[in-house]
Amino acid sequence: MKSVYTVFRKINHLFAEVSGYLIAVIVILLLLDTMGYLVSFQIPMMIELAVFTTIASAYLGLSYTEQIRAHVKVDAVLSRLPVKFRHWLEIIWGVIGFFVIGLTAYAAYLKAIESIGDGESIAGEFPLPLAPIRTIIAVSLFLYVIQVLFNLVLDFRSRRDEAD
Repeated sequence: MKSVYTVFRKINHLFAEVSGYLIAVIVILLLLDTMGYLVSFQIPMMIELAVFTTIASAYLGLSYTEQIRAHVKVDAVLSRLPVKFRHWLEIIWGVIGFFVIGLTAYAAYLKAIESIGDGESIAGEFPLPLAPIRTIIAVSLFLYVIQVLFNLVLDFRSRRDEAD
């Protein structure tokens, strides 16, 4: 399992890096759109591209954020709980999260397949296909649910090691 997790961590890191680069793309797209307003020459669909890029950036970073356990949680409450109880509570939330995110990933997968099959796009001067962004969402959520599963396994192992 260790080598699989190592490869998975590298994939997470790559996606997080791409997510960071997409932030630069968002800035460039919005800068171009603003410049277009200033010179009265608007580039069609620039805002839509920026929105798609923002969505891609957010979703691509999910799994890495889970890997480093940096998602938002209520530390003020958790830090006051006994360590043993806190650990079990994190495992319970991990199991709940696994099922909820798993269902969401499956729904995103179905929507991506439907989008690819139907050729769904945003209407406009230049129609923007929705399949690429829906596919990014589905793949990112799939990686996220796998990372949640890895974290659960690691939590159970650390719990078992503490008991020994």
